[in-house]
Amino acid sequence: MKTLIFNLVLFVWAGAVSAQGIVELNETTVSFAPNASHITNSGNKYFYNVSETYTGEFEKDPLAFMEKNFDVDRFILELKDKDMDSYQVSFVTLKGFLKVDFDREGKVVKTYQRFRNIKLPNALSHEIYRDYKGWNILRNLYVAKGRNGNIDKEFYRLKLENGNKIQNIKIDRTEVAPIELASN
Repeated sequence: MKTLIFNLVLFVWAGAVSAQGIVELNETTVSFAPNASHITNSGNKYFYNVSETYTGEFEKDPLAFMEKNFDVDRFILELKDKDMDSYQVSFVTLKGFLKVDFDREGKVVKTYQRFRNIKLPNALSHEIYRDYKGWNILRNLYVAKGRNGNIDKEFYRLKLENGNKIQNIKIDRTEVAPIELASN
């Protein structure tokens, strides 16, 4: 009986092995691009879906992120047949966006950025802690506008809570005082 089962298993295995053919596959190229992003358009507006190396990289300094990860000259070269005077590109993440208007040569004309619930700068966090003891930040909104690659106006809107009290405040970024340290 053992011999019969062994021969049956051997016969099935031999049949399965002989049924296997060699399949030759064509060569393929595989690449890994962790920061690859995609540009889409809607009419004359272009949207750049941001792909960050680490969480919060884009919100930390959107203009620096744009300069590092977006080649405006290549972008304009790809659109050369459309003969446009200016370009508006929006850099979009889940927390907000940066809208940049470029002129025909690729120079930044104006910018507008708006982000919700981002990490506040340390100086601002210290100021809020100092001036609003016992209050918790429920949410924040950051807005910045500028021209020619410089930020001209920058502010935060914060919603604070203390027990059942709610307070909305607006802090102009230029009004944030530096932290003073005591010295001996």
